[in-house]
Amino acid sequence: MKLVLVSVLALFLTACAGTQVKPEDIRNANFESKPTQAEADARIRAYLEPVLIDPDSLRLSCNAPRKGWGRDSMFDKPIFGYLVVCSVNAKNRLGGYTGAKRNSYIFNGNYFKAFYSEHVGDGTGTHSGYLE
Repeated sequence: MKLVLVSVLALFLTACAGTQVKPEDIRNANFESKPTQAEADARIRAYLEPVLIDPDSLRLSCNAPRKGWGRDSMFDKPIFGYLVVCSVNAKNRLGGYTGAKRNSYIFNGNYFKAFYSEHVGDGTGTHSGYLE
């Protein structure tokens, strides 16, 4: 019985490890053109506006683009590019603000992807992080 319990615990612990961002992946990453702050903000606004109930209420505050990575889950391979972390807040159906949510976005040339995570760059199985 103890052997089964130890085996199950070991399985759970290894499942929580996730895929690490490896130094060789970082060295082999291809970084295309870096977006300006204005380009990044405009692209993120254009991405968010169709899904918001009141797009005019959007409160968006973004960090400057920096080299980084993102992924949908901790088990996916990281996608490299220029990471922009934003605080997104907008009104809901009742007319009240929902509260700022932290989202991250990857830009790499014409490539764009959104990653939704409250844990950005904290090392706990995060879905995005900075390289610099």
